[in-house]
Amino acid sequence: MNTPGVLTRTTLVALAIIMAGCEGDGPTLPELGGDAEAQAAAALDQGATQAEVVMEASVSDMPEGLLPAGRRHGRPDSTSTRPDSVRQRPDSVGHRPDGRGRPDRSRRAELAVELGAEAIALAEELIGADATADENRHLEHAKALQRRAEAALEAGREAAAVQLAQAAQLAALKAVVLPDGVTEEEVARIAAFAEDLLEQARAAVGGDASAVQQHLLALAERFFAAGSEQVAQGAIRGIVALWKSATLSSFLIAG
Repeated sequence: MNTPGVLTRTTLVALAIIMAGCEGDGPTLPELGGDAEAQAAAALDQGATQAEVVMEASVSDMPEGLLPAGRRHGRPDSTSTRPDSVRQRPDSVGHRPDGRGRPDRSRRAELAVELGAEAIALAEELIGADATADENRHLEHAKALQRRAEAALEAGREAAAVQLAQAAQLAALKAVVLPDGVTEEEVARIAAFAEDLLEQARAAVGGDASAVQQHLLALAERFFAAGSEQVAQGAIRGIVALWKSATLSSFLIAG
């Protein structure tokens, strides 16, 4: 199900501005030198800032309705296949017993926190059991930020929850790609991973999707397209858009 047309003009304009701003700007894979990790980190930070502009526009444009019942979770069971392990994640605080998202909270904050949890789970899946000290350092930082984001959400501090959850999503990505600098192999791996999740999300959403599900799937599609174009041009920041697509897809699969 490919439904990019359900995004409103505001979101599409935000994406177009970001894509235009990336042309010929920022470090690229072939040109990295010196402290490659520091340069890559700066590019990822800039990409994250741009991606959140799109998220803000998209959530403000989102149709009325409840968010899918995302589930915050720990590490997926290593014996499970990815689709099953995602669907069997336990429900967490922040949702009513019927499994639907709460209508009394800011959907932006709720969505950000859910995507933070998805990002951490995806990072753990990609890193695997043989994580290096640097990978673990970034991952533990992401988990600490996510715990603070969830606490802020529970306390009704929605702006803080959004900021902390966004930082958790980025820290999880850095755990996967940042140690020793970003390589072309890592970029290809993230792109393939995001594409696979997007295919699963299309199948999970199906033909009876709600307007909110259609909107989020369309956003995942757009992030994937934008990120793919950026990394094809060698722009490191495109990895962030691919990562955003992956976390949205994973959230839709879980819902």
